Amino acid sequence: MRRRFAITRLKRDRHPHKLRRQLRAATKTIEWLNDENQSLWFLLNEMRESEIEKHGDLLREEIQDVIDKTQILVQTKTGEA
Repeated sequence: MRRRFAITRLKRDRHPHKLRRQLRAATKTIEWLNDENQSLWFLLNEMRESEIEKHGDLLREEIQDVIDKTQILVQTKTGEA
């Protein structure tokens, strides 16, 4: 979603309702930015967790390979003795 941000100067004038309107708009923009920020951090955390899970599977496979090779070596040595 693309959003334009209008930068306006807050002026003291005889129209306080304009100032209130500008403050409401600024508050909505800040709330929107905070929401987007939270969404992005959530997305980054999800990406990190998926990367960890992907590497976790790889590490489990490697560990299982080492265990299998060790069992074969133990059986071979035991059979020769």
